[in-house]
Amino acid sequence: AQEVARPAVADLDRLTQELFAEIQSDQVPYEDLYETLLQYYQTPLNLNTATRDALSATYILSERQLSNLLAYRTEMGDLLSVYEL
Repeated sequence: AQEVARPAVADLDRLTQELFAEIQSDQVPYEDLYETLLQYYQTPLNLNTATRDALSATYILSERQLSNLLAYRTEMGDLLSVYEL
């Protein structure tokens, strides 16, 4: 897969704030979510090998998006470009 330039950590803060605004739930541990996203920022998740649970833990993809991504991987094989997303 391609290497993509990543934005600064300040953008991670903005992304986290946007996610928190969308996820209106008392059951979401926001501190844990931030730490998880920071970990994935520092060590990116491989979309070709990530499990449904690992992808779901990011809170970035909806259930439909998860299903579609996993079906795409099964049908088409590994993602070769970010443009396949």
